[in-house]
Amino acid sequence: MKRVGRSLLILVVAVAILGITLASCSDQGSGTEERAIAHCQVAIEAIKQGQYEIAVKQLSQAVDADPTMALAYSWRAVAYASMGDCEAALEDSNRAVQMAPTSAQVYANRGYTYFVCGDCTKAVADCTRAIEIDPHNEPAYVTRAGAYGLLGEYNLTIADSDRAIELDPDDAMAYNNRGYALMAKGQLEAAISDFARALQIDPDMTRALSNRATAYMLLGEYDLAIADLSRIVQIDPGETTAYTNRGLLYTAKGMYRSAIEDYTRAIELDPGLEEAYARRASLHFTLGDWEAAAADYTMAISFDPENPKAYYYRGICYRNLGRQEEADQDFAKVIELAGSLDAIEKSEEKPPRLKIKIAQ
Repeated sequence: MKRVGRSLLILVVAVAILGITLASCSDQGSGTEERAIAHCQVAIEAIKQGQYEIAVKQLSQAVDADPTMALAYSWRAVAYASMGDCEAALEDSNRAVQMAPTSAQVYANRGYTYFVCGDCTKAVADCTRAIEIDPHNEPAYVTRAGAYGLLGEYNLTIADSDRAIELDPDDAMAYNNRGYALMAKGQLEAAISDFARALQIDPDMTRALSNRATAYMLLGEYDLAIADLSRIVQIDPGETTAYTNRGLLYTAKGMYRSAIEDYTRAIELDPGLEEAYARRASLHFTLGDWEAAAADYTMAISFDPENPKAYYYRGICYRNLGRQEEADQDFAKVIELAGSLDAIEKSEEKPPRLKIKIAQ
């Protein structure tokens, strides 16, 4: 960030800071139907690979084979939560807890479900219960660390991550979580070290790459940050946030055309990405491409018809294109919304100001 302070870079990092170590499905006891266990184990492998629909199908077959199998409901909740179906996830999680109230794993899984569904306080409570039942339940520490992180309890995140690493020194997400907390506390070099360790364990871990990019940007190491974001889009070409973040970095480096390319790609992936139109409009404006800037300001206005700045700069574009009547209409709209042109006229249009936003 150049001068990168918190005023120069908005990095919207997808920091889903948790991991789960998948346990066996067979701790239901000898009465569990073998066929149900087989379906459950296949589902666990599918969850590891991010194949959540396959996992749901397999776990549904497991509960059909053995309706008393609490862990099948519990892991199906994890799959549902990972797919964004929180209603189904919580229904399954609650059923699993009712069926197996002494199982650490079902509490850990419900804690994960609460975390993914945005209730960090309940996630902490369930993970704490899992740890009370089984102090060696490493996934519960990892999930609770993530929840503490989003609650701003960074010291607790570090403590739980330390314990998770003690239990499993090869859990990449535990290092990522601790790095996230260290970064939030301003300990950037230590954070980068943790992200590097996470990436040593899992070189394709896009969360760690995103977080390390943030830390590099906070240190003003733009090129290293761009390298991490470029690695993300190699791993996942559909990762919109990586393109918008890299666009912000290119902007900060004065590489406006590269930034425009990244915003264009982000818009192709998500045509409803309002901020990308506004940022690209600003860059087109800076480069004097009045037609392109006017088109993007028009899109920005379609998202926010009450934005006087968009009308003002589109009006300038129209004026420079010789379309004075349309320019006058936009300036009149600015006066209607803002009272006058003065405030906006005093602020010169510049490339987007970038700030830092570490968490989602």
